[in-house]
Amino acid sequence: MNYREHLEKNGGVLRFDPIFIPRQFGDAGRRLRIHPDDYYAYGVKRGSVKERWFSSVIAANNGPLAEPDEGMSRVNTGPDRSERVYFKDFYQPASAGTTGGEYQNIFGMLPMDGGSSVKNTSDHNNYLTIGNILNRIGYNGWAFHNNDYKYYKRNITHNNLGYSNGFMGYGNGMEQYVKKQWPESDDEMIRGTLPLYIDKEPFNVYYMTVSGHGIYPKSSNAMVRKHWDRVQGLSQYNDLVKGYIACNLDLEDGLTYLISELEKAGIADDTVIVITADHFPYGLDDSS
Repeated sequence: MNYREHLEKNGGVLRFDPIFIPRQFGDAGRRLRIHPDDYYAYGVKRGSVKERWFSSVIAANNGPLAEPDEGMSRVNTGPDRSERVYFKDFYQPASAGTTGGEYQNIFGMLPMDGGSSVKNTSDHNNYLTIGNILNRIGYNGWAFHNNDYKYYKRNITHNNLGYSNGFMGYGNGMEQYVKKQWPESDDEMIRGTLPLYIDKEPFNVYYMTVSGHGIYPKSSNAMVRKHWDRVQGLSQYNDLVKGYIACNLDLEDGLTYLISELEKAGIADDTVIVITADHFPYGLDDSS
């Protein structure tokens, strides 16, 4: 059974293996509500079970007799419990697709409708989105995207996220700041839109960036060409990985400018910046 089949079988719920940790000191952890016959489930030499771990991305490093992955939260998708998917390797739900990852970031829920998850919120009362929460307490809100403002119906869905000044993408205002190419420049978007809000505290701004999007051959990607010279010294990587890094240098340039302007305005220490991804880099395969 693969990861997707596991999700479908369990109604979108990841069923983690219970992770118990034995220790060679102290008495068994009776608060764990395990049967006395299981106090020494790992053997007397390992000690009695003292702890239960949840959502762990690290190993317990619990001595030479411990398995290398002891303590790491995982899902077993195989019938013989041998096909392990570790919590540390979860990039996004298998059901997510492109906008599903964005759905998870915005709403904090599993995108069970895949790529349609965000679209299906277009007529919802999104009371608990960050945009709506901060709008209710007087924040000035903006949502920006440097690609087609109608793509995935974002002209509808993103105007329903609660940002008081609405959503701007390429086609309803962003074109005055960003050159049309693929992918468009995050640096241009940030530099162009920053004057709209930097003097309007308190503000809440959502940037959906695109310059790091694949694919990553130089011939097909404007951001790779723009920053290619800056990655030539990375001889340990192949050209596709260099292209991926080159693309993301454009976002880094935009963030560097953003932070410098916040510092000049004296409000950097009072500003929270959160960066998160909506999906893995589609343009790279396992060999990269």
